[in-house]
Amino acid sequence: MRRVRCAAIVPLLVCFGLFVSAPGASAQLKPLVERARREFAIGYTAHMMGDLKAAKAYYRASISSQPTAEAYTFLGWAYSHTSLIDRAGLECKRAILVDATFGNPYNDIGVYLIERRRHEQAILYLKAALRAKRYCCFQYAHFNLGRVYLMQGKIDAAMRQFRSAVKIAPDYLPAVEALEAVRRHLKGS
Repeated sequence: MRRVRCAAIVPLLVCFGLFVSAPGASAQLKPLVERARREFAIGYTAHMMGDLKAAKAYYRASISSQPTAEAYTFLGWAYSHTSLIDRAGLECKRAILVDATFGNPYNDIGVYLIERRRHEQAILYLKAALRAKRYCCFQYAHFNLGRVYLMQGKIDAAMRQFRSAVKIAPDYLPAVEALEAVRRHLKGS
């Protein structure tokens, strides 16, 4: 795969606070961090272009240079796109070991557990995502928690979660549509 410039990935890296070196980090680590950042960015670009094989290779290379919760989480996400859900969950658990404050792996594990119909476990992970200190996408965890509650027949709880998702991100279409679908269902009951 051709090397891709990283400029388009900067908003993603800023959103996650990716690869922020501690003040006074040794000069020896800085090249590794920079290489990890580049490899992650190329992997993410490959992922968005649908080249999952290259994405996984670059995420692994990023991890080899500097293990981060982000690289492990996105590696898991790439595995999930190839239906390797157990492997995806394992990578997200590795992400949590690297940085338990990063919310994405908790949400992703929750989604993988929903797919396995392990709803009670999914709730635990989704609630952990909502408590995460470093998470820019709380609407996803609210939406996914709403999905679980809806599957469990807990309509009021589901509505609260969908409303929370829409309040955070009014243009997040899945949550908007779920909220409307539940409202229509309640009117028809």
